[in-house]
Amino acid sequence: MNNTKNLLLIVGLFMSIGALAQDIKQFELDELLVNSSRLEQKVAETGKHLSIITAKEIQQLPINSIDELLRYVSGIETQSRNGFGVQSDISMRGSTFSQVLVLIDGMRLNDPLTAHFNNHIPISIAEIEQVEVLSGPAAAMYGPDAVGGVINIVSKTFSAKNDNNGFQTNGKVMGGENGLISTQSGAYYQNEQFRFGFGILNNQADGEELRNPNYPDSTVLYNNDFKVQTTSASLAYQINNDWSVHLRSAYDFRDFNAKYFYTASTFDESREIVKNWWNQLKVQHIGNTSQTSIDLTYKRTNDDFLFNPLFSGNVHTTQMGQFQVNHYHILNDDLKLNVGVQLGRRQIESNDRGEHSDNYGGIYAMAAYTLAENTTLSGSLRGDYDANFGFEINPQLNVSHRLNDLILRASAGRSIRAADYTERYISNNLPNLSANRNLGNPELEAETSWNTEIGADYYSDFGLRLSATVFRRVGNNLIDYVITNEQDIPRQEVFPTLIDNANYFFTQNLEEVTTTGLETELGYTRQFSDALGLNAILGYTFLNSSNDAEVLSKYISNHANHRLTATLDIAYDWVNWSVQLLHKNRNADFAESIGAELSENYTVLNTQLSLAIVPNKLFLNGQINNVFDKQYSDILGAPMPGRWFMGGIRWNLN
Repeated sequence: MNNTKNLLLIVGLFMSIGALAQDIKQFELDELLVNSSRLEQKVAETGKHLSIITAKEIQQLPINSIDELLRYVSGIETQSRNGFGVQSDISMRGSTFSQVLVLIDGMRLNDPLTAHFNNHIPISIAEIEQVEVLSGPAAAMYGPDAVGGVINIVSKTFSAKNDNNGFQTNGKVMGGENGLISTQSGAYYQNEQFRFGFGILNNQADGEELRNPNYPDSTVLYNNDFKVQTTSASLAYQINNDWSVHLRSAYDFRDFNAKYFYTASTFDESREIVKNWWNQLKVQHIGNTSQTSIDLTYKRTNDDFLFNPLFSGNVHTTQMGQFQVNHYHILNDDLKLNVGVQLGRRQIESNDRGEHSDNYGGIYAMAAYTLAENTTLSGSLRGDYDANFGFEINPQLNVSHRLNDLILRASAGRSIRAADYTERYISNNLPNLSANRNLGNPELEAETSWNTEIGADYYSDFGLRLSATVFRRVGNNLIDYVITNEQDIPRQEVFPTLIDNANYFFTQNLEEVTTTGLETELGYTRQFSDALGLNAILGYTFLNSSNDAEVLSKYISNHANHRLTATLDIAYDWVNWSVQLLHKNRNADFAESIGAELSENYTVLNTQLSLAIVPNKLFLNGQINNVFDKQYSDILGAPMPGRWFMGGIRWNLN
């Protein structure tokens, strides 16, 4: 009951703020260009719902990692296994975590081993220029996995948006309870020919002492400790007026207690170490009416997973290389065209999943045509080849129409996803497979989905903006882990040691799954005076997924039915106060084997208070995560941290 009162109080605060609006400068919609459309369109022209979080907004929020930033974006649901960026699954519009595509500067990051690693994003927060969240399918632009949506991390060095020469540095350093050390820091330099960026993210703590649900009446405890470290550096050199070269290299290291992260087994004493290397090269030519870029990326991931010290661990090494040529051309004032080709190769070496490699590639074309002064029609067509599904074609069509401050939009498209190495091969090389283990299926077919949506965006002259989208996705052959009896598992020559009549989580293609939903967002921005400014966002999402076969699977319906997010940032003279709120309502669950519960709903609130030592440059910083000290989990068995106090300094120097 107290949580409900707190929730109503916060929502009431946000709604009352909106009533104060008057005489604000009109929202500069026409200045917002997005990279994730590939056509450098304005938001009003894309025909899609887009959320953009700028570097300035990121600095003012009470976050310690990129996934904590995404957690409070209205179109995204992150299902975390711990705080401070340890590990989170990303869902958009009711998708599974495997159906969201993550990009760094337009190049796909999704891990070929498992989508659990897709949020291991190898870039420091200080290096980010903006985060673009494109809701809905984008497979016709970016290829497989872009089913629920796309998250594009745009860095300062690779972006063309930052035109301020000179040196700047920003970040924060904090300490807190349970031995916490949290650092976000970076530096950026730019002149007429050269750009350089560098950043570090470090979150480490002894963690909270948690009671083992296997022994609820005893003093048996374990620590939810973690160490998350990301170091990244990038540079760009302008060779002449037309040609430039961009380089990035990053290393991401994670060492954490993973007990009950993936299983509800009484033997689970898991620990995991994940190392991720990311290297990226872009050569770009910009002419008067065209732009051509050549991109190369290489990713290597080492994963050491120990389920229990009594058993040997699993060791996986995956590699992924990508090559892309992209050409953008403005044919005339009304017509823009983008064409490109992508090629890639991925491979794995694993004592658990074996040794495998395969190639993939795609060719695509996109066009945007202005039919009338305020109407834009854009379409995409892409053909993809993958060794796992052969050749598939994905089309998409978007339309937008602007009526003064109102934008009407609609979109329809097809998307596809192939199984990753874990879904295909997990446990294939292991003897003595105990009951309730995950088993991979090499015979999996690719998922396909058709998506439709209609929506509207309203931008007022006094700083108020409202967005609403209704969508429907019909998916076929969706991939998930399904409880299956040993007698019903095919290809038993792959699993010669299954226990007679035991149940396992066997990966299968499911029949048709339909997801319908509503996304709404209310925002308000106002600069009352030179000393007082305010930004507030309130978002609500409704989702419903139905499976005609009523098959009980592990992840497909593992999303919240109702989700409310709120962000409030108030700056007054030398004080800056930020609040983030999240409320979820979902299906409850209980794991009897370990006594773990997933509650039907929860509300969590984080806050940050900054006091300026040097105006607009140096701040004393205090932060409280989970102010209400709510005991909750996003993933059954993996408790999220309780109330956590921390403090330190924050800076932004130019």
